[in-house]
Amino acid sequence: QGLTLNSIVSPLKQQLTDNFDVGFRYNERHWYIAPTLFDTEVHNQETFVFDPKVGTQYPVTTMESRSIGGEIEVGVEPIEKLSIFGTASYFRDYFLDNIKTATNSALRTQVNQIPDAPKWMAKFGASYEIYGVTVAPLIRWIGSRFGDAANTQRVSDYYVIDINLAYKIPEKLGYERLGIKNLRLFGSVLNVTDQKYVSNIRFNELQFTGGTAYFAGAPFTAVVGLTASTF
Repeated sequence: QGLTLNSIVSPLKQQLTDNFDVGFRYNERHWYIAPTLFDTEVHNQETFVFDPKVGTQYPVTTMESRSIGGEIEVGVEPIEKLSIFGTASYFRDYFLDNIKTATNSALRTQVNQIPDAPKWMAKFGASYEIYGVTVAPLIRWIGSRFGDAANTQRVSDYYVIDINLAYKIPEKLGYERLGIKNLRLFGSVLNVTDQKYVSNIRFNELQFTGGTAYFAGAPFTAVVGLTASTF
């Protein structure tokens, strides 16, 4: 087809964005709410497409895209030393037109969701201190998304539960005499239920394999450590 690396790279343009967002935060003594709305237009949107004429995948910047949506966060402190919060967001990231490839093919992508851009996401967490120990569970949910511009490779939604603990070691133990401050013992248990999910989607612009790389999320993981400052 006469396709060379130069014919792919030369037409690429710098990606530009026009952003508009508005939001506010309202606080009361024991609760708050913070909604945000946004609208973004992207010019020369870069994406990786599979060109059936040559059987390879490569980057193009021949289309426009738009992202509209919003997010709302709510938090409450029902009792002393307990705080609870949650966020929910909707993102409609889509192409405004079809993609024109380096071989002058037109791929039908208009109104398709941009790859690796879930429409829905949510997060719920809490923090509670008891006997000097702070316990902070967190649940994250990521909605389904696509791994390609044609929206043929759907990636399932997933959720992950993490639990974080922290304990500030009392200063009366005398560690400040060593020039150490804010000595804390922490522990984290990540992906408590050992969910199997796709965390990252990568488009390889260096190897024209015609595919997209999907990377598994971290399995059940436990971490323990110390943090401190010297000033």
